[in-house]
Amino acid sequence: MTRRNNIGPIAALSAATWAALALATVGLCSVMAGCTDDEGANHALRIAGYKNIQLTGWSMWSCSKDDGSCTGFVAIAPDGERVEGAVGCGYLFKGCTVRIK
Repeated sequence: MTRRNNIGPIAALSAATWAALALATVGLCSVMAGCTDDEGANHALRIAGYKNIQLTGWSMWSCSKDDGSCTGFVAIAPDGERVEGAVGCGYLFKGCTVRIK
């Protein structure tokens, strides 16, 4: 009688495959964390007259594909209204753009 080894497809992955998956996960998390520019967003919002600025982290679909970072925020606009939006900051020679939801 032959015995079958039923360890399942996930457990059958090699150590190298697990290492590659772990590295990819860490890389993805690092890239996502690097998609914000707190200093640039704060500066752009302060210069534009916003107060009580609270940065909310990466705002995935709020900015242009040409922006290197996209930082979400909640703040008080110059007219006194509470607003939510994102600040998209470009690469080397592109400035930051404030976008309101």
